[in-house]
Amino acid sequence: MTLVLAIEPRKFDRDDFDRLISWVSSPAALRDWAAMFFFHPLDHRQLRNYLQSVRSEEARRRIYTVIDTADSRVVGHIELSQIWPHLSGRISRVLVGEPRDRGKGLGSAMVRCLARQAFEEFQFDRIDLGVSDRNRAAVACYEKVGFVHVGTWPGAFQTQAGTIDVYWMTLRRADLR
Repeated sequence: MTLVLAIEPRKFDRDDFDRLISWVSSPAALRDWAAMFFFHPLDHRQLRNYLQSVRSEEARRRIYTVIDTADSRVVGHIELSQIWPHLSGRISRVLVGEPRDRGKGLGSAMVRCLARQAFEEFQFDRIDLGVSDRNRAAVACYEKVGFVHVGTWPGAFQTQAGTIDVYWMTLRRADLR
């Protein structure tokens, strides 16, 4: 059975800090969500800096909290970064927050929604992403949207929770499902 999910991204703000911190409370969860971008334990200082990164004139990053419009509940987090209009962008830091919400298609709905928005707003030819090759659920999520594997970067990151091999994926506008 396929669920029809109605989700909507809204700008990430300070009111979202505590919820996000609770979702990535272990070094492994932080590694899976953000690789080396943050360090454990995630805290308000790191998130203030993260939020500040979208406020400059030349910012090439958009950070979103994701809302399930059926019940107005916050269900996730997602980012569009490396924005080069008319060329490409990168989807990153995708997180379905509550364990009870995972495995229900919410992640692919979030990625699909942001990809559509990005293709329209920036006229990208493609959108890229990198994911730990061990995160098979995330890889399946991205493949469901239409992303394809284009290469692997062995030993890409050393984190508190171990080494990450990055699985690079890309989605061309015509391949969005």
